Amino acid sequence: MKINMLVKEDGSMLIVALILLVLLTLMGISATTLTDIELQIAGNEMVSRANFYNAEAAAMENIQLLANTGEAITDPTDPSMPWLNLESELPVPNDITDPVNWTDANSRVASDPNGDQRFMTVFEGVIAGDSLDMTRSRIYTYRVVGKGEINPGQGIGLVEMGFRMPF
Repeated sequence: MKINMLVKEDGSMLIVALILLVLLTLMGISATTLTDIELQIAGNEMVSRANFYNAEAAAMENIQLLANTGEAITDPTDPSMPWLNLESELPVPNDITDPVNWTDANSRVASDPNGDQRFMTVFEGVIAGDSLDMTRSRIYTYRVVGKGEINPGQGIGLVEMGFRMPF
């Protein structure tokens, strides 16, 4: 006796439709998850760029302040300018990432702060070989640092530049 398999196909289309429905649901969930991750990445990149640009603006303000008050600075180690530090004066020398170095005692808030936007200058000394020539001005070297932080806990942007100025 021969059994015909084609007669017993009732309900197979329902199983195929359920499998396709499960596959489409999984694809929709993965697309939604991927979109959420991409939005988080874009938000983090926006905050990172804003922190960087704020730090750069603070550093440029610092350079402008040095350039404008350069003639008035007769002693680069003058304690009346707290934003002008010696390397030995920083609580954690040469570590600009440590929050201990970003106090009112050794840094300055930017003129138009957007979040926590500060700058500091570290006096590094006279360029080697320049101080012996009496016919020219001495050229002093500074390390200019700007810090920008839009929202606390979302990272900081730090920009470090060199600056040389004759006195």
